[in-house]
Parts: sequence; structure tokens; C-alpha cells
Amino acid sequence: MHVYGSGPNAGKVVVSGYSNNDFVLARYSSTGVLDTSFDGDGKVTTDFGGNNYGYALAVQADGKLVVAGESNSNAIAVARYNDNGSLDTSFDGDGKVTTSLGGVVLGRALTIQDGKLLVAGSTNVGGSYDFALTRYNSDGSLDTTFDTDGKVTVDFNGNPDVAYAVRVQSDGKIVVAGSGSATDGVTDFALARFGPGEQAPSPVPGLTTWGLIALAVLLGLGFVYQSRRKARTTA
Repeated sequence: MHVYGSGPNAGKVVVSGYSNNDFVLARYSSTGVLDTSFDGDGKVTTDFGGNNYGYALAVQADGKLVVAGESNSNAIAVARYNDNGSLDTSFDGDGKVTTSLGGVVLGRALTIQDGKLLVAGSTNVGGSYDFALTRYNSDGSLDTTFDTDGKVTVDFNGNPDVAYAVRVQSDGKIVVAGSGSATDGVTDFALARFGPGEQAPSPVPGLTTWGLIALAVLLGLGFVYQSRRKARTTA
């Protein structure tokens, strides 16, 4: 969800999600009625083919809307819209792009970094989920300055790891947070930090369990850390 704080759309609310296996985007006026200046009826759906689920929304500085999620459980899916609700054809030619990471793919979080799009989620290759992070240029192409191919995965312990949030620090480093299963089967808070173009995540020093809980709140995660053990970061 995004609430416009200024400009011609001040007070309006835009929300994203999915319906009938398509991405859905709807915009409401400040009074709560659908905004008919948005695609004629206040809502738009986007089909990538098959089953598509939109989970994250971001609004660019130029007012364009970006929705990210997954398509057919085997690719990251991203769509970008103009302010009037039409697909932005300057984004990969048709306003939408999918990226395969191999195996089952979950797209869960989205943020904008200096005009580039960061999508975080997970991919299951070899029977276990790992953190996955992709970065796109403003034209929808993968950013090859990021890990040489625009995508990177992180495994914590060889057990399922699922990312739910991504944010960019003021120094350009990228933080991805979610859950990870330890070798004893207990689900822990999992956190990885990347340099702007790094392949391997760098450690986040000095974070105790309570520090991670506070960070989870700042990241806007929708779950509560429940493990009693000190959370681990990647080395």
C-alpha cells in the first residue's frame, strides 16, 4: 500500500495484490472511492501467463508504480505502470518482466535503489529454499553490475531460508531479512547484507536478538521473532 503525501494525487491510496491469478493494482481517492483517472475504473490487472501473485508495491520518484511478485512459482515477476494505470512500455518493452532463478521461486519484497529495482525472495534449487535477490535497471533489464548477472542467492545452513523484506542503507548497502532454519530444525531470524555490487553478503556486526527484533520492526516485517537463541548473521 502507498499513500500519496503530495502532488496531484495527494491523499489518494494505491494498493496491490492478486486476483484470479493475475497482478491487481487499485487506486482510491481520499474519500475511499475508486479513482477513475486510474485506468478508467480505478483498477487494473496484469497477466504474465499462468498463475501470478503480486506481493510488493513501490512508487518511483517520477510517480510510476512498480509491483513485484512471482509467476507460476518459477520466476520473479515485475510490472511497472504509468500514473494513469497503463503498463509502462519503456520497461522491458511491454511493462513487465520475469526472471528465472532455477527451481521454485518466491518473490516477496521490493524497494528502489537510485532508480534501480531490488526484488527479494527465495528460490528452491536442490530441495531447499535460499534467499534470492535481483536488481533491475530502470529499463527492466537485469543490472549486470550486481553480481555480474543481476541476481544472487544466499544459503545459511543448507536448510530452508525465506526472505520477506529488503531495504537500502544510506551507504548503499542492501539488507535482506527473513527466516532461516538452523541445523537443529529451529526457525531463526535470518539477515544478510550486501554491498552495492557484491557477490557475497557482508556480516552485520553487533546485532543481538533484541537488536534484530528492532530491525525487523524498522523493516516492516509481518512476523514476530520467536526463537530464544541469539540470531545469526552471515559470515
